[in-house]
Amino acid sequence: MVRLRFYAIIFCIIVIIPLFAQAGANSGICNTDDEISSNILKDIKKTAIPFVESLTKLEDSKAYPLLAKDVTKTMTKETFSTIVRHMMPAADTVFQNIHIAHIYLDSEINIGTPTFAPCTEIAHGTISKLVFIETKLSKQAYVIVEANTKNNKMAFLLLLIPEDKKWSIGYFQLFPTDMVGYSPEDLWALGQKEKNKNHNFNAYILSVTALQLTNRGPHFRLGIQSKYVERIKTLEAPKELQGNPPFTLKSKNKSFKILSLGPIGINKKIYLIIRQEIQQWVDDKEADNQNHELILVFLKEFPEYKDIFSGLVIEAVEPNGPKGYRTIYEN
Repeated sequence: MVRLRFYAIIFCIIVIIPLFAQAGANSGICNTDDEISSNILKDIKKTAIPFVESLTKLEDSKAYPLLAKDVTKTMTKETFSTIVRHMMPAADTVFQNIHIAHIYLDSEINIGTPTFAPCTEIAHGTISKLVFIETKLSKQAYVIVEANTKNNKMAFLLLLIPEDKKWSIGYFQLFPTDMVGYSPEDLWALGQKEKNKNHNFNAYILSVTALQLTNRGPHFRLGIQSKYVERIKTLEAPKELQGNPPFTLKSKNKSFKILSLGPIGINKKIYLIIRQEIQQWVDDKEADNQNHELILVFLKEFPEYKDIFSGLVIEAVEPNGPKGYRTIYEN
């Protein structure tokens, strides 16, 4: 067991299964990638790429002017900066190979109750050939900008709207799309292998992670997502993870309050991070001791975890407090 300062980018899944309603039909026309005129593609890229590059460098002053007027009416520069710093990984994270993966242009929409319009990807292969985009405006474009970090592939989802003869940002969000090279399909396949070995804990964590990697927020849905939702219904969560967090792990003499757990990528390996709430501690040694207690209980309860995960990261946090302490256990 070792204690290390923790610099890795964390990708953590809270074990809650999201369920989504069936997407509805729409009278809009959706053009994708090469179906879009070259002039429109060029104009969209003029906004999308500089905006994402500014976000990755935490250059808020360059990104803010690219927001739509309706956004800046209600979002100050200070609020925007706060949102960006909460959304982005650690400041020293390096984003590489920033590029547009897909553009979905929806036009001639009947304005009314927002619904979801189907789009089929034409020019590029991806995890899903069918996506559904929320329609609110008479003309809009959803843009997927991908980038690589040390451990994960990330996707920026942007909603662009035409404004003053240019395209402006109406919405943005950041999502992981794979973890240390594992796609959702890869993780699901691993989960099925673990299920066949009766390693239900591993199977459940991997399967929920596969589902979460298909999440693109409330306005954009991958067609494949519904397949994972149905697949998850066939799995039974370990009794320790049933219901919503916080969960409880117990030893003979103590209970541990688990706020979240899920996989993270560290140096191209998959670890499992467990976040536990403990009462105020005097010093780091006390927090480390309590983290080690949880490690021993977890190893006894789920010894099969070592077949998938390279180690544990136990994070102790105070109730409603800012203090935290992490202990790393290597298999």
